[in-house]
Amino acid sequence: MALAAHLSRMTARIILPILGIALSNVSSLPAIASAAAAASPYTFTSDDVGFAEGGGNGDDASSIDRITAMDEYLGDKKPIIRLDLLWDNVQKCSTCAPDWRALDPRVDAAYERGARVLLILDYAAPWANGDRDPSYFPTDDAAWAAIIDAAVSHFGPKVQAYEVWNEPNISRFGNYGDNSLDARAGRYWELTRIAYQHIKAKCPQCSVLAGGSASGDTVTKNGTIHNNDEASDWLEWAYQNKKAGYFDAVAYHPYPDWTGGHLPSYAMTPCTNGTWYRFWSTFGPDDANCGGLAAVRDVMLRHGDTAKKIWAPSSASRPWAHASRNPRNTSGTPSRRAYGCGAPATTPGHCSCSHSRTRHTRMNPAAPTRQTPNATSGSATPTATPRNQCSPT
Repeated sequence: MALAAHLSRMTARIILPILGIALSNVSSLPAIASAAAAASPYTFTSDDVGFAEGGGNGDDASSIDRITAMDEYLGDKKPIIRLDLLWDNVQKCSTCAPDWRALDPRVDAAYERGARVLLILDYAAPWANGDRDPSYFPTDDAAWAAIIDAAVSHFGPKVQAYEVWNEPNISRFGNYGDNSLDARAGRYWELTRIAYQHIKAKCPQCSVLAGGSASGDTVTKNGTIHNNDEASDWLEWAYQNKKAGYFDAVAYHPYPDWTGGHLPSYAMTPCTNGTWYRFWSTFGPDDANCGGLAAVRDVMLRHGDTAKKIWAPSSASRPWAHASRNPRNTSGTPSRRAYGCGAPATTPGHCSCSHSRTRHTRMNPAAPTRQTPNATSGSATPTATPRNQCSPT
């Protein structure tokens, strides 16, 4: 499958925690079943930590062991477990009933330990997108609505948050029509509207994340790099086309310039002289011109969407990629530490600091010493005071 490499990468990676979330109602939200007004939303905070457990394939026993290890690693804190629906595996034909056997053990293991689950609504069943690759967005609205209804009904209180698709602004994972920004974003945000309305009708207290964006696609023309679908462009499209009322929080994947061995806050100085591109470091400094995360938040602020916050369901820092450029490691050997302190945040809901180790290590709860990587985060306090939680792992 074209997505196999990506999904394998996700299963071996610790995801960053939530940058922050607010679940307040806003007047622009579409009408949902009356139960929504009475339901208390599930609670998430910027202190939450999450781990990616990947999709619905793999060894159930090892998956459950990993979930157990993730939970034990955090002590008193309960993690959020990210899982992929993988619709193309769950429902093989239009008349087939969804087969939850691959997902149930993972969801049940998380629920039994008090962990919360973020379920990524991806990828398309070929019979629902014109028999194309699963990365092609569904073309059948009714089928898309039906699988969402089935998932929310099946998992009930065991899943507390849903994210619409994975990195849809990268055409490798989300393509549609002629793959122009208007074609792809238009279809994605319509799928988000459908998902939001159907999730809220059955689980008004669930959080719905949209965006799921990463660096976007780049094209080089006459020696100049262009990117018109980076995360801020993708989100801007939603606001400009009145689709921004169909999510509770923005999902964003803030990867730093890890291939350069830089910390997440890095950007070339000055960053606007034509030799640095913001999407090279989707974390970056607290400057909308230089950092992808700041640019996404700037879109939200410019459109008055100050109550909603940003989740980081997928990110990593890999400073050992160029050990000689890692100030914490001058030996020239791969660093066994991971750092990623961002610039001080000045806007509530904007991440100020985060780090995780991305190298896959065995998570064996029976091991005499815990071998799990570390992951944590910081964010601005409600008064916009930076809260830094970075330290060597």
